Amino acid sequence: DDWVSTVAFWYQDEPVELTEGIAPVEERTPPYRVMPAADILVGAEPEEGLSTSGPQVEYTPGHSDTELTFEFEVDEPGLYQINAMIMHSVFSSIYQPYLNGEPLGEAMDLNMTGADPLWVRFDLHELDAGTHTLSFEGVGASPNQRTKAPDFYAFGMHYLILLRMEDFDGYQGALNRILD
Repeated sequence: DDWVSTVAFWYQDEPVELTEGIAPVEERTPPYRVMPAADILVGAEPEEGLSTSGPQVEYTPGHSDTELTFEFEVDEPGLYQINAMIMHSVFSSIYQPYLNGEPLGEAMDLNMTGADPLWVRFDLHELDAGTHTLSFEGVGASPNQRTKAPDFYAFGMHYLILLRMEDFDGYQGALNRILD
């Protein structure tokens, strides 16, 4: 119910049998819906520079006045945690995320040394059943951009990851305790 896991070690003099078993991993893992970005309907404006590589959608438009949109389906209404594995690299820039046309927090500076997909959390959102859009608008170069790096204004997403909170064991009990 509390969604917290810990490990403790101690020294035991005599062996003791466990009286309760540990639940199978399937029951202890949040029921994430992991969607490869390449399998999601994606659109870009302009379209030049849009490609896929494995599960990843890559976008290198060469300028910042851009928009990349992912359309995804939700089968059941509910409170959803929305996450994505988004590429951060020396060739990336600043993008403003939107959910169904509404801004999701502040613009994200995706520029960093190297090239790594990082987990990005877009908080919790009430979603109706049906089609939704997660979009990213290019808003400029990063102040951290290397002086000799090409202006790719790159964006990459490996996975869109949804978690419907009502499907997560213990969520309703924890919510009720908080509200009581």
